[in-house]
Amino acid sequence: MGIFQRILKHTQSPSTAKYAKLICHHLFTKEQINASDLDALIGLGDEAIEIFRRTLEKHNDAQGLARREQIVDMLGKANNIEKTHPSNAMTIALLASFIDDQTGTVGCKAVTYLATYGSQSNKLLRNALKAKHCRTRSYAARILGQCADQHAIPLLISALNDNDIRVRSDAAEALGKMNALQSTQALLDTLFDSNWMVRDSASTALIKFNAQCLMDQLALWICDQNPQTRIQAIRIMQHIGGTTVIPLLVSALGDVYLEVQYQAIDALASHHNNTAIIALLRQYRTGNQKLRQHITANCNNINIQRVAAQLSHNDTHIRSAAAQLLLQHGDTNLLPLLTNAWPYEHDSDVQMWIVIAIGGLAGMAGNSCPESSIKLLFHASKSSHENISYHAIKALESLNHPLAKQLIQPILQVSKIAINCPSCLQTLQLTPPLTEKEWHCSHCYLGFRIQTGLGRELLVSPITNSRQDSSPIVHGEAWFDVLQIPPEADLIVIKGAFRNLIKQYHPDKVAMLGAEFKQLAEQKSRLLTWALRCGLKEHK
Repeated sequence: MGIFQRILKHTQSPSTAKYAKLICHHLFTKEQINASDLDALIGLGDEAIEIFRRTLEKHNDAQGLARREQIVDMLGKANNIEKTHPSNAMTIALLASFIDDQTGTVGCKAVTYLATYGSQSNKLLRNALKAKHCRTRSYAARILGQCADQHAIPLLISALNDNDIRVRSDAAEALGKMNALQSTQALLDTLFDSNWMVRDSASTALIKFNAQCLMDQLALWICDQNPQTRIQAIRIMQHIGGTTVIPLLVSALGDVYLEVQYQAIDALASHHNNTAIIALLRQYRTGNQKLRQHITANCNNINIQRVAAQLSHNDTHIRSAAAQLLLQHGDTNLLPLLTNAWPYEHDSDVQMWIVIAIGGLAGMAGNSCPESSIKLLFHASKSSHENISYHAIKALESLNHPLAKQLIQPILQVSKIAINCPSCLQTLQLTPPLTEKEWHCSHCYLGFRIQTGLGRELLVSPITNSRQDSSPIVHGEAWFDVLQIPPEADLIVIKGAFRNLIKQYHPDKVAMLGAEFKQLAEQKSRLLTWALRCGLKEHK
């Protein structure tokens, strides 16, 4: 039995205020707190509460923090099993004294212990939404949501405008748990909060009890004239999840503002479903370079397995974009998926991108590259399609894998790639490498170069800095006279006239005659080629 309990027992008319002051003083000055002394304070009744609160104000500093925590913990353990016990009211009142503690830690503990008293402490918990410390307000909002106190709804709606992010978020989450329909407009306004966590909580709350209201509002915002409103709507949809927002996000990909398109790409990348993936792949295929780069930057957020599944899509553009995005992702574990997709692919453009993707990932894998992928590159190097064979050979040349080195040697010795001359359109069989060198047609003697285009296709362009181009007339004849056509003839007529004449004067036609006939045929072929280049240049 504590000293104060003994005094109360043997005193017929004790001075409550006097003993309350003594107990409160010793609670903060003694080395250890005696639980019986705290019980004596609880037994003094309501008159001791004000004295206890004044003592708290006096010791509300950093030094008294540890002691205040101990007192709160001991009061929390004093919760009587009998909810109607008289001591519970005194304990609740003492715990309420700590709600405005300046540290927040003590206030959160007080709120947590008050929640164990059920409806007896609901009013105090509602008052805690106005506590000085933000952590205490946050805990109060969270607990009120759990206990579903309908009387707290107006206060929680007010808390949506709190200065602290955590309080606003917990208040929105609590309103969602309480199915508070009267808070719909306030939550809609909160969707424009500056913090994503608050917006996320508000949108989650609206979905729980009024999803259609939210979707109708987002549909209006996504069409708003202000681009910032559209961006904000997309950010909200990004945190909502589900398939209901996908059509709105897909429509935002066609927005005139690049920032809106960027935000839509970010949102779709976070939604792991086939509709979102297909929309991103279409944008990757048809969008400009900046959008393609932004989609590539989101590779780590995109479900790459769903991208790989689109290699069997019925749209060739989707399959092509899927192969390109798999390469950009840079995961060498995707090599078997690309290798397995090759036998079922019949579009040459998609085949080319699969070869490019396998070549790029195989280079990243090094010696750990699966042999099946290298064998596929070897098989693709024999393709009749010039772009496929070119990129397959180029990939094999760049690999340090022993099997690749073994397979590339015979290819380089005997392989030929079919290229059409840009002048006479005759098919030429050229030996790789094709780029970074000059070629000359064996039929019309035109010089040309081969380059790799932006789409990885091979571009053949004539060398236009020849001596014949410097003069519009050769041997007294204009280019249109050489081709025997009027000067205003269009490109189709120019090319047709060249083809008809080159068939007559090509050196191969006089291969069995004397050298003088061959020389005349070569001169005439050069003259016709010069005329063709001049005609093409004239139309440019």
